[in-house]
Amino acid sequence: MKQLLYFFSLIVILTSCQQTSQKLRLAEEIIETQPDSALKVLREIDYQNEKSDRNKALYGILMFKALDKNYLSLTPDSLINFSIKFYQDKNDKEKLGEALFYKGRMYNYVYQYENATKLYMFALDNLNGSQEYNLLAKIYSDLARISVVQGDFKNAREKFQKTIVCFHLDGDSTDACFVKMDIGNTFRTERKFNEAHEIYIDILKNSDDSLLTGIALQEIGINFFWHNKFDSALSYLKKSIKYPHTAFYNSIRLLRLADTYYELNRHDSAMYFAKMSLEFPGNFYTKRECYRILANTCYLKKDFKTMAEYMTHYQTMVDSVSKIDSQTKATVIEQAHLSTTKAKKKSGQVYWLISLIALILTIGIFISYWFIKRNRKISEQKKAVEASLSVSINEKKQNKFMLRESLKELIDKNKALKSNGKKNADVLLSDEAVFEIYNQALQLNDYALFSQKINAAYNNMVCELAIKFPAINQKEMLYCCFVLLDIPQNHAMVLLETTSNGLYKIRQRLAQKLELSSTRELDDFLKNTYGE
Repeated sequence: MKQLLYFFSLIVILTSCQQTSQKLRLAEEIIETQPDSALKVLREIDYQNEKSDRNKALYGILMFKALDKNYLSLTPDSLINFSIKFYQDKNDKEKLGEALFYKGRMYNYVYQYENATKLYMFALDNLNGSQEYNLLAKIYSDLARISVVQGDFKNAREKFQKTIVCFHLDGDSTDACFVKMDIGNTFRTERKFNEAHEIYIDILKNSDDSLLTGIALQEIGINFFWHNKFDSALSYLKKSIKYPHTAFYNSIRLLRLADTYYELNRHDSAMYFAKMSLEFPGNFYTKRECYRILANTCYLKKDFKTMAEYMTHYQTMVDSVSKIDSQTKATVIEQAHLSTTKAKKKSGQVYWLISLIALILTIGIFISYWFIKRNRKISEQKKAVEASLSVSINEKKQNKFMLRESLKELIDKNKALKSNGKKNADVLLSDEAVFEIYNQALQLNDYALFSQKINAAYNNMVCELAIKFPAINQKEMLYCCFVLLDIPQNHAMVLLETTSNGLYKIRQRLAQKLELSSTRELDDFLKNTYGE
């Protein structure tokens, strides 16, 4: 009887796996031409109960690709993290490159350009020599657009040119024209209006795609706007809105139409199109300009109450843009990545050279005095390098120790200020005081900045745990940090907004996810691994 039940269970599992594989193949076949249908097929798959890791990994990539093509948020990141780990373990470089690209795009869409750039560069490393030209084009295009946002137009044009080459190799001349338009936009931003206009006109003359034609008319109109030729700008922008569009491009098109009407003192039309632009999913820059037009127009109409509301929204967008602009430039990250890659290649070449010398010495008949002297010299150089590395490592350890102590000292100072020297201050402090103490000392309200500090002080802990144990959520990650910072349990409960029982459950989940036998090992594991 047991054997019969086992047999039927095996049939059910095999049938389920086969159905999942068929749905994945179907989604993969139609995702380019029917992304909405592909997404529907993927959502029918029971991912949580899927037994095949290979199917799970492919599902993660296809789901992110389908979400991307349907202009939806790329979540949850646990899907793509699983795909990345699986293809890393299998050494499948092309699939790993694609998975890294979509995780990079996830960061790109939320304006975390530093993380996005790093992942794009790792994706390019894995796709070196690949003929996945469409994927390569997307990576170069995203890198170029990040450079545009950061004002590095020369680097942007270089990346756009690589994008065009990849699209042509993929046989996609239409997307290549869209990228040429992006190159024109970089010239326009540099106020090289004639160069930009020539590119737009060339695309318009040779376009047989209605979407491309509409965007070309839009960019010509914007070019005239920035050249202070508002009548010409209005003419082209009005023509452009009659053509098909994506939601993002339409937000830009309507914004520039509103801006043109504003410059022509047609304020009702300016307000109408600015409000319409806000109905479409634009970025912070587009929204900021819409609120600027609306606030200024209300001011001219002496509607100061409404103007104040728009100014609040405008300032919010300004703050968001400032935060984006403060990030490390993509070119800096690219150069650092390339330098590291070159160093690794050189190290590999030195390794093989030493191996070859060792082989020659092993099979050689005569070992001359020159070889002996040479080996001694190499040994001395190696000792000098090791000594130098030892000094460098000690310096790094000292720097990390000082950074840790400064964090703890800042927390203690904030506590002292809040408690006015009272005994048992940790117990007497109010929840509001606890939040204020640690927010001021650690910037807990800015998780990205807080993570950078912890990574710098504690051996890159947040990044390593996120990669090795992707199931750990943000609240659990914060608790790991609190353990290393020796934050009292009662304060940890306040900061994590939980109870004593809730904190214990967090420790239990962490122990399971870190593959520890019990919660008693948790503190020692964290401090021994990242606190030394």
